Amino acid sequence: MLKRVVIIGLIVSSANVFAATDTPALAPVVAVPAPTPPVAITAPTTVPVTTTSAVTPVTEGVAQQIYERRVKQEIEKVYKRLFTALENNGYFVLFEPNLGRNLAHFEQRWGSDYNKNKFEEIRSMVICNAWYANKFSNLDPRLLALCPLHVTLTYKEGETMILFVRPGSVAVGSPAERTAIELEQDLIRIIEGLGE
Repeated sequence: MLKRVVIIGLIVSSANVFAATDTPALAPVVAVPAPTPPVAITAPTTVPVTTTSAVTPVTEGVAQQIYERRVKQEIEKVYKRLFTALENNGYFVLFEPNLGRNLAHFEQRWGSDYNKNKFEEIRSMVICNAWYANKFSNLDPRLLALCPLHVTLTYKEGETMILFVRPGSVAVGSPAERTAIELEQDLIRIIEGLGE
């Protein structure tokens, strides 16, 4: 980067030598220091969270960061019950993307790479709880990245899977870590309250 700046500076300086005397001179070129190297990102440590046996582990690292619950019910029934439960517990459902329908538009383009897990449906709810958003804003504004959150539901062969990123795993070491864990526990309580 520094070589480019110097070369451009020489070209600009040379141009000034050949410019007519009534043409104003260009400002001198200042070398800009090279950007600092990226900081290494380490995997967050996990916060213990109480869950019931309805939580199915995924892989070691992912299981600690993503909540998963499988329910042997049609997605439409689970979706409606979850929507109502969230709204009744102070969460606003802001947006309801139907990811499966959106992805289906790419079936021909992606060919054999399309929907390898054979999900029959993939839906999502983008949600926010104003109380938690305010707490994050007060304690650690960076955690406003958690608002809105989303809960994703997948469906295949009579089973609906409910997924969300655990806010407690994102907030490790933050002044708002306790609040993020409370949010996580509240969402788990609502989801597990749906029953089987």
